[in-house]
Amino acid sequence: MKAWRPRVRRLLAVSLTCMALMGLSLAQTASVPDLHPLTLAPNGLWWDPSEQQLYLTDDVGNRLVVWRDGALTGRSLTLPPAPASGAGLGQLAREPGGRWWVTRFGFGKDGSVLTISPDGAPLALSGLSPQRRRIAVQVVDAGRVLIGWFVKDIAGGVSLLTLGKDGQATEADVVEGLVKPAGVVLAGDHLLVADQGTGRLLSFPWRPQTSGRPQDASAGRVVARWDPDAGIDLMVADSRGTLYIGARAGFLDAVSSTGEVRRLVSGLQPLRGVALDEAGRRLMVVELGRPTGHGPALRVLPLD
Repeated sequence: MKAWRPRVRRLLAVSLTCMALMGLSLAQTASVPDLHPLTLAPNGLWWDPSEQQLYLTDDVGNRLVVWRDGALTGRSLTLPPAPASGAGLGQLAREPGGRWWVTRFGFGKDGSVLTISPDGAPLALSGLSPQRRRIAVQVVDAGRVLIGWFVKDIAGGVSLLTLGKDGQATEADVVEGLVKPAGVVLAGDHLLVADQGTGRLLSFPWRPQTSGRPQDASAGRVVARWDPDAGIDLMVADSRGTLYIGARAGFLDAVSSTGEVRRLVSGLQPLRGVALDEAGRRLMVVELGRPTGHGPALRVLPLD
């Protein structure tokens, strides 16, 4: 019975050595995250539990694509034409009724918010400031979303966007004084914001029907901190309030509702969008391409 144990130890040592050579380290995860190369330029992710499939933004095709059972399905959703500055697609989110919301970064001149109706009709909303670089989007209810935006070296905040008739939108700021809010999540009666520019995860009281002056970033409760150079980015929450957040530095962290930060994996290439299949107990994260590494990919990480 004991004869197999040294061999298992040797195999484990070899596996850990290989991981170290790749720069990959794990903490409290079930296994090495699976690597699925992608022949597109992904950024945002959205897992649809009813359809059991993943939606990704694609800057190359200016579209949404569908991934299921380890591969792209070949199905795509059309978005409004991209401006001269490029597609610049950010996060995506879906209302229970089927409407899609997608942010367009815009690089300081073409910032926008896009929708796709349940019947597949794409629309670029009007009435919004094109100078705002838009990244995060979080559905509030039918026709309303929260948007994370910033104007480089000037201002950043979170706004409540309301969809009106004929694609006209209105935008009211609910948080101001941020630097670069890359991630926005609603968790119960709290609005959580990942401010990439300061490396802080901030919590604000959320009152969807309250009007008046926006809350200042200084009033936010600091839930967790990272080095600003790490580049915390898009995030997703589970039903228990745990947040999962990736970073440009190549790590993926879990943050509990009490602010405890747990490193799930590190040593990856820069990360962007994160999606959660809560029933399947797995995370999916976009890994950007790197000239000295591999091209764009989707990582799938089992959760314990």
